[in-house]
Amino acid sequence: MDKLEWIAKHVSLTSAGHLTVAVDAWMQSSLFRHQFGILSFGSFTQDANHQLVATKLKSFVLNGPIDCTFKCIEEVQCLSFNLAAHPDSEGLYQCDLLATDKFRATSEAFQGSVTFHHYSPWSTFQQHHCQNNRICIPDYELNSFRCVCEPGFAASHCERKGKSCSEIKYYSPHATSGSYVIDPDDEGSHKPFTVFCDMTDKNGVGVTVISHDSEARMHVKGHESSGSYVRNVHYIATGLTNIPQLALLTDASTHCEQFIKYECRGSLIFRDDTTWWVSRTAAKMTYWGGATPADHNKCACGVSSPNSCANPAFGCNCDKNDGTWREDSGLLTEKSHLPVIQLRFGDTGGSGEEGYHTLGKLNALFHHRFDTFSYGNFTQDAERQLAVTKLKSFVLDGPVNCVFRCIGEPQCLSFNLAAHPDSNGFYQCDLLATDKYRAAAKDFQGNGAFHHYSPWDNRQRRKSCSEIKHYSPQATSGSYVIDPDDEGSHKPFTVFCDMTDKNGVGVTIISHDSEARTRVKGYEESGSYVRNVHYIATGLTGLSQLAFLADVSTHCEQFIKYECSGTALFRYNSGWWVSRTGAKMTYWGGATPADHNKCACGVTSPNSCASTAYGCNCDKNDGTFREDSGLLKRKSHLPVIQLRFGDTGGNGEEGFHTLGKLKCYGMQ
Repeated sequence: MDKLEWIAKHVSLTSAGHLTVAVDAWMQSSLFRHQFGILSFGSFTQDANHQLVATKLKSFVLNGPIDCTFKCIEEVQCLSFNLAAHPDSEGLYQCDLLATDKFRATSEAFQGSVTFHHYSPWSTFQQHHCQNNRICIPDYELNSFRCVCEPGFAASHCERKGKSCSEIKYYSPHATSGSYVIDPDDEGSHKPFTVFCDMTDKNGVGVTVISHDSEARMHVKGHESSGSYVRNVHYIATGLTNIPQLALLTDASTHCEQFIKYECRGSLIFRDDTTWWVSRTAAKMTYWGGATPADHNKCACGVSSPNSCANPAFGCNCDKNDGTWREDSGLLTEKSHLPVIQLRFGDTGGSGEEGYHTLGKLNALFHHRFDTFSYGNFTQDAERQLAVTKLKSFVLDGPVNCVFRCIGEPQCLSFNLAAHPDSNGFYQCDLLATDKYRAAAKDFQGNGAFHHYSPWDNRQRRKSCSEIKHYSPQATSGSYVIDPDDEGSHKPFTVFCDMTDKNGVGVTIISHDSEARTRVKGYEESGSYVRNVHYIATGLTGLSQLAFLADVSTHCEQFIKYECSGTALFRYNSGWWVSRTGAKMTYWGGATPADHNKCACGVTSPNSCASTAYGCNCDKNDGTFREDSGLLKRKSHLPVIQLRFGDTGGNGEEGFHTLGKLKCYGMQ
């Protein structure tokens, strides 16, 4: 076939001014590039005597609009082009490829021009509009568009209030923390109400925060009978009139959490049925923060392996009941039980028996599918299938249509496609709600009758954020799925990637439940204060996954700080931290493992500590508030899994600890 015959078959210029160029095209897209080269397609519309003033990707001198269209399709970053309105002396036209289009660029950039015509992929936005005068971002591959909403609005056309802060953040990526009106039941019988949206917590997913009247640390004393102390919790938000509104919020969220803490001295928690909390459905709950509903009469220390409670015979520290100040705390995360509507305590009627309760705000969030694929970028595993329950089945004419069926089904993460057509030339396409990374290994099977297709995504298959950044230099900060052991026995998990820190190398950040500045008081014996640190990431199930992350990174670091008044750090063997392998560590941030009992001030030359007789400021122990802080950098020791302190039992003795997120970067 010569060039003219090829053009006659594959190129059309419609009366509406659309220029279409295709190679084995899937004809419903306006701009589609398949990663395997199966197909390419472009349907462009001309804005005569206009140009888009933007930085040029590349420039060519070509025969005309058809060749310029091909150049744009071949250039992965190209979204539109300017073409000279008139040929030069040799009959050729200047073709300038652009990395943006008239919808994304500022209105000032799209200008009248006597020397150029502008070509952009045809978009449905030319027929449909986002409501509330919002910005449209075309999706050329799916022949669709996305609206970037005014903060507070949501849905495909920005036509309604968001159901939660996560939905607001999803549709308004630049929304900042503040007060917003949400409508969890989507204009149903319950009225909208005002909440605080934290747009930075939980890797910026958008956390809905509900305050209440019982957040202060409150004293429990003089209530001996089980549950005789009663604290009813009233949630506070403009427009909030009942618990069902909050139930709708939790139902619309994938995760909810509420911090709960009890500090005790001679006061039981679950032993002898002394204490409980009440769920939103008025049910009595006998598990504590850090445990699950299945962990009857247990707190966080009671579900660790091995049991790390003050007395391993019980499931909570407070149930040792020995007159020493102790604490049980953690996050309640069973969203069908939240929020807490009542607290009940007892065993505080005797001499030396008392407690303090603290209940945090209700936090709700929705994790959008950052870890899936965009626009049908799939990889094939020939003669294999994922043997799991099917979402839907179709009989279609090949892999391209099966790709688009999967993209159009919100729950679809992969699909099996028949290896051979039926008698009519069609293929069976089975959509699946999981993929080979999430499913059990036994379910990914050899099968000559099928090929399996899973989404291919740099973010999903890379070992760390640094590797993502290395292979995708344009990647921006956000949530990504990493697989540090590279398809080994440990499953991938979701992290936040800071693509600007450390000169843009790509920093992997792991959050935990102990980042807040936390007081240490009433613990005299060395190491008697115990704070277990639990790391938080979707798909993260054990420290071994973080160990692999550290191993594949060049550097890891974690900030640690202790503020002290009349309390020693390493002097008297009072404090230490525990490494990921369970080892006791006696060096502090800013020092190295070789610097026994030293902090940053103790390794300077000369020693710069408050008392040069010691290796840490706190070890001067003179009743003045001091601080020791710095970065822990020995990656084989990180992350920190436990903090231990003492020497805070006397009058005027107290401390505050702060532990930063785990950060790893660089490639081994």
